[in-house]
Amino acid sequence: KDLWIGGRKITGTASHFAHQRSLQHGTLLYDSCLDHLHGALGLVALPDGSVRLSEKKQSMTLRGVHSQPSPVVNLRSFLAEPLDSKAFFDNFASRSCEYFQASPKHFSSQEESDISLLAEQKYLQESWIFRK
Repeated sequence: KDLWIGGRKITGTASHFAHQRSLQHGTLLYDSCLDHLHGALGLVALPDGSVRLSEKKQSMTLRGVHSQPSPVVNLRSFLAEPLDSKAFFDNFASRSCEYFQASPKHFSSQEESDISLLAEQKYLQESWIFRK
């Protein structure tokens, strides 16, 4: 579910169920622009470090479960010697595979091409991004 450090969240998850299908996703904040994150989520950062929903977000009628605004922090700020994002996530993936006794999945050239095409034709279209 969520991981917290020093009273602030570094992860979050969400899910959506429709048409007998489910979508589950999660985040791990390593080196994110927290101002952009707050803006995307409709949050306003308060001087004490806490957050609240913006007036606009509060007035919206949403389906499903409303998220609970929480103060967040980047994991990078807790490391004595921060790594660049790629090095951190490569290390994270490697250690996760070790822990779960799994091997990393590498996509074939055809799979990468199919993924790029799907992204271009569906997921990067305004009609998908800005659904009402």
